[in-house]
Amino acid sequence: MVKQRCLSKIYILNASLWNVSPYNDGVWIAWSSSGFGVSSSYVDFNFTIIGMDTETRFEFPANITASLYVEGFIIHALDLQKQVELTCKLFNENEPALAKSFNIRYYGKTGWNLVSTYRETDYGNGTYRIQSTAEAAGSTVEVSVRAIDWRKVCVQANTTCVRA
Repeated sequence: MVKQRCLSKIYILNASLWNVSPYNDGVWIAWSSSGFGVSSSYVDFNFTIIGMDTETRFEFPANITASLYVEGFIIHALDLQKQVELTCKLFNENEPALAKSFNIRYYGKTGWNLVSTYRETDYGNGTYRIQSTAEAAGSTVEVSVRAIDWRKVCVQANTTCVRA
């Protein structure tokens, strides 16, 4: 609570962190292996101005949510080398959003490996196509995508790519 007295008026600002499931202390982070991830914060604000003869109250919520959907396929495979194509859909408050950057990793014999080069196509509507090469044994490739939106909110989703 912030309380300030100024020129015969009192200003009070309260912030309450949302604690209704799935939020805990105003935060909901769910980064799954099923191709979906969400990072969200929710706070209720109450601003009160108390004067000599009047009291005015403003109440408003603030919800900042980034969500990411990822699906992918192996479009070409030669021994351990797999050509992977991902479709990533980024949203802010359920509206298409622009990504500032992506961090792509795949799971190989040494653990999670950062993809240093990839080809990205931005469709301008929150949808991105990402093509890269992964070195992985087996018929599938586990991929982790971390997106940073233009507000600098980070969200992550993991998926398993199979042969198209």
